[in-house]
Amino acid sequence: MSDAPRTPATESPGTVLLVDDDPAVGRLLELVFADAGFRTVVAGSAETALDTIGRGGILGVVLDNRLPGMSGTDLIRVLRAQAHTSTLPVLLLSADDLLTSRVGGMEAGATDYVVKPFEPADLVARFEAHLRTAATWADRLAAQALTAADEEVERRRADLFAVVANRAFLPVFQPVVSLADGLVVGYEALTRFADRASPQQRFTEAASLGLGAELELATVEAAITAARELRGERFLSLNVSADLIVNHGPSLQDAIAGRDRDVVLELTEHEAVEDYESLRAALSRFDPAVELSVDDAGAGFASLRHVVMLEPAYVKLDRSWITGIDADRTRQAMVAGLSHFARQACCQLVAEGIETEPELATLAGLDVDLGQGYLLGAPAAT
Repeated sequence: MSDAPRTPATESPGTVLLVDDDPAVGRLLELVFADAGFRTVVAGSAETALDTIGRGGILGVVLDNRLPGMSGTDLIRVLRAQAHTSTLPVLLLSADDLLTSRVGGMEAGATDYVVKPFEPADLVARFEAHLRTAATWADRLAAQALTAADEEVERRRADLFAVVANRAFLPVFQPVVSLADGLVVGYEALTRFADRASPQQRFTEAASLGLGAELELATVEAAITAARELRGERFLSLNVSADLIVNHGPSLQDAIAGRDRDVVLELTEHEAVEDYESLRAALSRFDPAVELSVDDAGAGFASLRHVVMLEPAYVKLDRSWITGIDADRTRQAMVAGLSHFARQACCQLVAEGIETEPELATLAGLDVDLGQGYLLGAPAAT
């Protein structure tokens, strides 16, 4: 053996586990593998070896077959039965050169069978060869997994592109009602997909697949077209992301060009606004002008900071503020404060999710301007 350690043939990080109940043999194995440039750890029994492997970081195992308690072949069977060690390289050392012993060791799952006394260079060369083989298979499996993942992404993209291209969705409209007199003042456009997928999940998926803008624009165009059947000149509220306004402003303007009523862009609550200045600038370029609504204040990323930074015409209260508000004095006080704030900021407060008469009466008494909910009108097609 040379005086200077050499670099192992494999660059995989980790430690070689040497298992032998004879301290002299264990020390010899340490010297052999240390000289080859490997880190090592020695275990005197199969049970200790299992504990060591369980802590992780083991490249491979060099294992004596005759051990106190659990034998080497028994240990191999345990390792092969566990998913995380099923392919761990294990070299079985034995003084027994009988064919039956070799066959038994290989049948148990040994990667290789080495007869004592061994030649150090041969033992290390075998070990490194099996490490290379294991690394090659790991790379192939990783590549296959990556390919499968890429294929799944492309399949999902194709499915979603078909939804956009075939307009496999339907715009529906929910009335926005004045709580002072019960009159409908506007409609919020919502989307229902033909396959009954959750709109929130579908838009989130589209964004993750790089088709968020395409899906948003398609649903906006469909809503603008369908809204021509709505009665009166009530405003139309369209759910859009900040990304669509900032990065696809001209396309969005084209999508709403055929509108026959005032348009409110309702900023979705599930996306952070990274740059208020860019958003304000993009909104200022709409001609004719559009108004802005901050959706679901108090939920997601939407907050009163949006109101301060964007000066919207409408602020919508998340339904979590509204449900059961007639029996909750704390939420009543908070909504009363927000109502006062909205008047000072020259915007209108919209309460979402009104479903009972007591909730409606309470909100009207708190000077909330507008409301939505199944009590006031369910979403419906034109």
